Amino acid sequence: SDDCFIVLRKIFFVCAYHRYTKLLNKICLFFHSVVYMFQIYYMANHFNPELFSTKSLQMIIFLFILTTMVSSIYLEDDIVLLANLLLNISWSIDSAGVETRNLITKKSRTINTFNYVALSLFAFSATILLPVFGDVSELFLCVRVFDEYFGVWSKIPYLFYFSTLHFMFYSAIKLGYLLLHGILNIQIQMLLLGEHILQISSDYDDVDEWQKLYNTAYQKEMYKRLRFCIKQHAILKM
Repeated sequence: SDDCFIVLRKIFFVCAYHRYTKLLNKICLFFHSVVYMFQIYYMANHFNPELFSTKSLQMIIFLFILTTMVSSIYLEDDIVLLANLLLNISWSIDSAGVETRNLITKKSRTINTFNYVALSLFAFSATILLPVFGDVSELFLCVRVFDEYFGVWSKIPYLFYFSTLHFMFYSAIKLGYLLLHGILNIQIQMLLLGEHILQISSDYDDVDEWQKLYNTAYQKEMYKRLRFCIKQHAILKM
C-alpha cells in the first residue's frame, strides 16, 4: 500500500470503527460512566483533603477518557468521511521518482519505529496496573467503591472494570493517533506536490529557453500541469 503508516490506520481506524469494536466502546462507555458517577458519590460522602488530593488526578484522567469515547461516537461520520477522502486523493509515493520515494520511505520508517515504541509503552503501562501484579486498592478508587456499594457482588464489576482497562487506554489515544495519521499523510502529500512542481518541466530540459517562451504547445502543457498541482494543493488545504 502507498499508505506509509498503514499500521496506524488499521489499528486506530479500520479496527476502531469495526461494528464489534463500536459495540464494545458503547458498553464500556456506559459501564465506566456509571462507575465514575459512583466514584463521585463516594468522594462526596467521604470527602477529606487526602482523598481529594490523591484521587483527583485519576478522576480527571478518566473524565478525559470518557470524553474521548463520547467524541469518537459523535464524530464517527466525519472521521470516516475525512479518512476515506484522504485515502482517495492521495498521490502514490512513486509519482515523484525513486529518490523521493526512498526519502519518504526512510522518514516514515523512523516515525513508525517511534510510534511502535510509544504504543508498546502504553500497553506495558496498562498491563502493570492490572491486579495480577499486586494490590491496586490504593491506586484505584473503584476498588473501595465496589466493596462499599456492591458487597459480596463486588467481584463482578471489579473483574469487568480491569478486563476493559486496556480498551479504555486504547480509547484515550485513538483520536490523537487518527489526527497524527492524517497529519503525517498530508505532510507526505505536500512533499510529493513540491517535488511535482520542481520537476514540472523536467521532460523539456533539452528544449531551449527561448523556444519554450514562444512555444504554444509547451505553454498549454505547463498550464495544465500547474492547474493539476494547484487543484491538489487546494484539496489538501480543505
